[in-house]
Amino acid sequence: MKPETDNGSANGGGHEVDIRIIDIDVHFKPANAFALTDRLPEPWRSRTNIHRALTKAPLYNPYTGAMRLDAKPEGGPTGSDPSLAGRQLLQEAGVDLAINIPVGEYFCPLVEPDLNAALSSAVNEWQAATWLGDFKGHTRYRGSISVAANNVPAAVREIEKWAGDPRFVQVLVPHHAGAPYGSPQFDPIWAAASKHGLPVAIHSNVGLEQYMTPVGLIQRYPEYNGIGHPLFLAHHLVSLITYGSFDRFPQLRIVMVEGGFSLYGPVISRLDRAWEALGGENKGLPSDYLRDHVRFSSQPVEEPDSFDDLARMWAWGDASHLLMFSTDYPHWDFDDPARAISPRFGDATRRRVYLENAREFYGLPGKRPADEFDARPAPAAASH
Repeated sequence: MKPETDNGSANGGGHEVDIRIIDIDVHFKPANAFALTDRLPEPWRSRTNIHRALTKAPLYNPYTGAMRLDAKPEGGPTGSDPSLAGRQLLQEAGVDLAINIPVGEYFCPLVEPDLNAALSSAVNEWQAATWLGDFKGHTRYRGSISVAANNVPAAVREIEKWAGDPRFVQVLVPHHAGAPYGSPQFDPIWAAASKHGLPVAIHSNVGLEQYMTPVGLIQRYPEYNGIGHPLFLAHHLVSLITYGSFDRFPQLRIVMVEGGFSLYGPVISRLDRAWEALGGENKGLPSDYLRDHVRFSSQPVEEPDSFDDLARMWAWGDASHLLMFSTDYPHWDFDDPARAISPRFGDATRRRVYLENAREFYGLPGKRPADEFDARPAPAAASH
């Protein structure tokens, strides 16, 4: 487990407060594409229209670009204003720590391996200089080391470059990499992440090649939102288990982000039932690997109308140990922690999902320096 770290002091005069809510999935944006292209190395920086590679959006999205209308600042894209984000996420929603996952129209994984590696490097430089650097007068944000999964040597170099920086707490790979992640070609990435105690987050992204499925291309946004995310991530999870990745890399930890949660109980149960007959390179039951190696983000979590049905789903999936809270700020389906997890689950389960599961998995501190956003108390988690 990675040791607890912090990333500096804030303007709280030395006073510390308890951390109550950790948000493992927020999406901050650059003010414009040039914030990234200006950080590209040559020859990419000087090439004509290079910024067009960063803004692919092949599907019509009816949900206002997937963003909260009230989170868009004047003169910039949604999620690009640190003052507005701080007020909405830290002060109003009461989030104590938030992990940035750079995905979206400016962060499309690119088919060209060398350009993809250059873009990933620029994304990390941008995070370090802005949201983890000049933008923050507090210690609440952490970053993800974006890597090009289709350029494994470059991905390993990028991990080695940033792994010693405590502001970065995980490695980020897209859901589309040309092969399932259990494939041996990705082993050097898992080895580098494991060596440095960094979890690996898998998050889906935009771009035409990211909409491929076994039955063809996803053609409408509800398909992508409804089944794309969970099916993409479930395939990687099954691959990592059955290829024996967790046996080859006992310290490897995986975070499945925005792929739902209720699907995985039945999927793993199906693997368990067939394991002795079908075999695989994993040495134990597939379900044995989840608690030690895998966590899931809570947004968007499936929510049946009946609480009893939801409670059964959570019990089957072992949510009290495997689920970590996320808001998905600033997207349209943002989960406010005041309403996200019903008190009917009980204080112990809610505390684990809101706080302890992420704190343990990432090695995050239990306290943080007070800052300007503590002027209003964090909201109490209320019923749905």
